[in-house]
Amino acid sequence: MNGVPAARIIRLNSDGTIDNSFVSNSGFDIGISSIAQQSDGKILIGGAFTTYNGTSVNTLIRLNTNGSLDNSFVSAIGSRGTGFDNVVNGMVVQSDNKILVIVAKKIIRLNANGSLDNSFALSGNGFDRSVSKIKLQADGKIIVGGSFTNYNGLIANNLIRLNDDGTKDNSFTTEATPNTPVTNSYINDIAIQNDGKILIVGSHFCSVDNKTRSIARLSGSTSLSYSDFSFNQHYIYPNPAKENIYFSGIGNFEYLIYNILGENVLNGKSNDNKININSLKKGIYILKMNIDGEIINRKFIKE
Repeated sequence: MNGVPAARIIRLNSDGTIDNSFVSNSGFDIGISSIAQQSDGKILIGGAFTTYNGTSVNTLIRLNTNGSLDNSFVSAIGSRGTGFDNVVNGMVVQSDNKILVIVAKKIIRLNANGSLDNSFALSGNGFDRSVSKIKLQADGKIIVGGSFTNYNGLIANNLIRLNDDGTKDNSFTTEATPNTPVTNSYINDIAIQNDGKILIVGSHFCSVDNKTRSIARLSGSTSLSYSDFSFNQHYIYPNPAKENIYFSGIGNFEYLIYNILGENVLNGKSNDNKININSLKKGIYILKMNIDGEIINRKFIKE
């Protein structure tokens, strides 16, 4: 970091400078894939590593707030425990400081000290394919995304909600077509809004109205709905752009371009899926398109 050795982990001050109170010394032998913090400020690190500062560890460790190894974390340190035998791909800390860990094709829960929590469902083979993301709802239920098709033998196409004990929440379904998969493609990321609604992103999804999209918002209640968030497959590239902007999934269309003051600065009709923006000054613009009677607005940046 700015010429200073960082040993695969570093802590920055709020202004971006290096926090020298965090000392990692020789650090990790292999890269980190996930990081989380418990309520006491201690730092959980997961990945494929086998050593930290020369000490043998196993894919999941806890650091004290100053970067030193926390030897009270029982699952990963030498004779205290053998740890996981596979890469830790992600984790999240619950309000009680218990830790949900993505490892191989399973989700394991640890107690706050790193010991195995046997109250979390461990029966079955877990997921049949990879798990990419895990998020917690305010009520403690667990949202899981990835490329899987089932969980412990139950249908769970790419997105599933688990109860606090690790069992499948069968109420997590679409209101239009109950008991059918919510998505039909890989989930790349999940975010939960302050109002409890769930944002998912991926390569493409099949919504309840059979429209393809790469981002969707779901209600976080018992049943799911797409009705409050409309996003279609039309997108601009490149963005930012210098000379031309192009479009995906669009034929001929009429357009209006507005600056940030709301002034119409360019308009016309495109017959080749592109608009020449050479005449525009550098800045942020709103593009309004009329595609077969459907009005679509997109923001872009002119470099």
